[in-house]
Amino acid sequence: MLKGNNLLTQNEFQTSFNSLKEAGYIFTPHDTFDQIKKKHRDIRVAIDIPENFPENGISFGPFPVPILYYESYKNLIEQNKAEATVLLAFKKIQYERTGNTSSEFKLQTNMELHESKDFSSVINLISNFELKKPHLSTNYVWYYPGDNIAKICKRRKSKFNYLCWDAFTNLNKEFNIIQSQKNTHIHIPNHYLDKWSNYLPGDTYEIIFELYNRPFKNGNHLSYQNETECIKKINDGLKIPEKRSKNPDRELLIFELFSINQIKYPIQAEDYFHLFKKIGILEQKGSRIHLPNQFKEPSVFFKTIPADWKKKSDNISKTGSILFSYINPDELI
Repeated sequence: MLKGNNLLTQNEFQTSFNSLKEAGYIFTPHDTFDQIKKKHRDIRVAIDIPENFPENGISFGPFPVPILYYESYKNLIEQNKAEATVLLAFKKIQYERTGNTSSEFKLQTNMELHESKDFSSVINLISNFELKKPHLSTNYVWYYPGDNIAKICKRRKSKFNYLCWDAFTNLNKEFNIIQSQKNTHIHIPNHYLDKWSNYLPGDTYEIIFELYNRPFKNGNHLSYQNETECIKKINDGLKIPEKRSKNPDRELLIFELFSINQIKYPIQAEDYFHLFKKIGILEQKGSRIHLPNQFKEPSVFFKTIPADWKKKSDNISKTGSILFSYINPDELI
């Protein structure tokens, strides 16, 4: 949760947590962030390596597969085809070695794959996962350990058998995961998180997350080929929070600031595209759209940020409502 002037209310934080769970970017058995216990490592992030496991270890915990990839092979699982388990074993290794689930990686071995004891052990591990009833989300499918693994770990049964997630098995170094072309990584600049969290509409975080879910090379995200590709990505971000409830007070407050500065409040993907270009979140060079690491300060972008607006913004961060900004304490009984 952001602190200081950028404090999110508990409700806003929980809303963001819920939307990221629904999209599949995070996977946890818990309904609130406060319930997560790090000692069980009971949270996984789809775009990051699981924490605190040895470099040559494979955990008993869950792993994600992009939803489109899942659609391409799910029939093999339903038909109990061995090929599906082999594919998922590779995806398990790939995720825990790279924090990446794209198809841009390949397995490199120093022997024939069928001779690899390490790979066979991962296949045996995967065969004890819930392969036919994974957890489905908007963008990812998460495979989690079955009850057999709970017995192996001598842990009591729990939702998604999360009490087993901190267990792992050591592997030899018979194979490596290597990049076939390019690295994909999500790095959202702290400049956005630290400076802009109180000044943009509630949909923005999910849109930023989608925009920065790009191949990452030489310290920079690869650019978008054109406006159409970029706007489509923004639209994907807008679809994520369809079921979530927004804080109406906060949205009205943002709308007020935009109106004061005669800036169009964004609603559609094209609106966000033009807004982000003005802020510097997006930068257009010719037909290509780039993702710079630095962009304007809110105090530079907005010509006017009235003191009373700032006061209401601070109140909504602390209380979740701007009601008290309009009430004189002497009026309260």
